[in-house]
Amino acid sequence: MTTFSFFILSEKSSLIEKDRFNKHSFVKKEGNFYIFARQQTEGFVEGHCISNDYFDFIRSISNEMKSPIYTLVKELKNKEGENDFSIKKQLNSSGMMDSEKVLILTQDTLISYNSLYKFPFTQDKFTHKRF
Repeated sequence: MTTFSFFILSEKSSLIEKDRFNKHSFVKKEGNFYIFARQQTEGFVEGHCISNDYFDFIRSISNEMKSPIYTLVKELKNKEGENDFSIKKQLNSSGMMDSEKVLILTQDTLISYNSLYKFPFTQDKFTHKRF
């Protein structure tokens, strides 16, 4: 099995495809969301917290977005590709993300494969500051 990380964004991001170490490629648009993916060679282990570098990457994208950032880590099965990934089960009837199926992502969140996480949008940039 191969581990992929996915970002689900309500708009295209210029940072996500340009970051040298965390670059994610555009996969497809589904509903009102753009899906980006990247094969992960290391750093994502189920039951562990997200790395500082990856969390900083998410924060940099959040500075560019005016909406929440959704992310998940998934182990793809044999003959399954990143294009096979779908968010249809997470969308409500109006094409928006169903908030009941989403967990809040913080630096201390323990990662579970196949769980959808949300990095909330906030106007206050100090909310994202780490100490």
